[in-house]
Amino acid sequence: MTLVAKQKAAGWAFLTPATLMIVVMSFYPMVRAFLISLQTGAGANMRFAEPIFSNYQRMMADKVFIKSIGNTFLYLLIQVPIMLILAILLAQLLNNKDLKFKGYSVPAYSSRVQPRWFPTH
Repeated sequence: MTLVAKQKAAGWAFLTPATLMIVVMSFYPMVRAFLISLQTGAGANMRFAEPIFSNYQRMMADKVFIKSIGNTFLYLLIQVPIMLILAILLAQLLNNKDLKFKGYSVPAYSSRVQPRWFPTH
């Protein structure tokens, strides 16, 4: 086995456990939750609904659900641009070479818990 082949095999050996964990911990619950959303009943009496998407039809007919979706998108349209602008401005401020003591202020912005004197330099 050549050195390049050994390196490729080692790369796949390191990558495989992480990939399996992502699949098991992320994708399996998503698929399982979707399948459960197609079912009706409670506990051990769960069975697939007739018609299969009746839960989604009922949800889309609910005025409270539609209002909550509208509120979520309104919040998204207002909050995300503001947070992006603030993040860019703060990054520009902290990237300024003339700013003194910026090592003391970084933990205040990046964490809720900040020790009193926690220099990053």
